[in-house]
Amino acid sequence: MLKIVLAVFILLLAMIHLMGFAKAFQFAELKQLTIPIRNLSD
Repeated sequence: MLKIVLAVFILLLAMIHLMGFAKAFQFAELKQLTIPIRNLSD
């Protein structure tokens, strides 16, 4: 049971990070993420 909970937690965390990456590099327009994300290549 604990392995399943940990796997779900890691999966959710990875999805959050992927959304930030997609917004930072303009791969996707995510209107729900209102805080500006700084792109390190700027």
